[in-house]
Amino acid sequence: MVKGRKPKPVALRVLQGNAGKRPIPTNVPQPRTHRLRCPSHLQGEARREWQRMVKELDDMGVLARVDRPALEMYCIVYARWRQAEARLSEIDDPVVLLINGYEALSGYLVIANRCIAQMKALLTEFGATPSSRARVRIERPSEELSLAEKLRRAVNE
Repeated sequence: MVKGRKPKPVALRVLQGNAGKRPIPTNVPQPRTHRLRCPSHLQGEARREWQRMVKELDDMGVLARVDRPALEMYCIVYARWRQAEARLSEIDDPVVLLINGYEALSGYLVIANRCIAQMKALLTEFGATPSSRARVRIERPSEELSLAEKLRRAVNE
């Protein structure tokens, strides 16, 4: 769990002029991408979302083969959320009256809310939210080390 205020996205800091004069990170990840094929079991809304997300994540340069299960989960949850939202739009009130006389939230609203939480968590993993992109860093190799420094580091490891 990361504590503290979420960092502002680098692009936004640049556009706003970096009023705090803190160094702007230059080590934002730009890994090579890998275009993934859509799994055959994804259909309808999940398949359309797969195609949309693969293009977006590919353009961002953050997609690798190992990401396939997480992306599948996201697309399935996305389709489930859209289905729950469609059902919610068909009813007048998301509060239902139970047999015992108590009121409760519609099951569709509960599903939609859970899907939203799951989608946010998965999108964050991909760096697909503004604050999560600002948190991702890659290490760039520093200047070439001298032979003496390489030996010193090897002995100290």
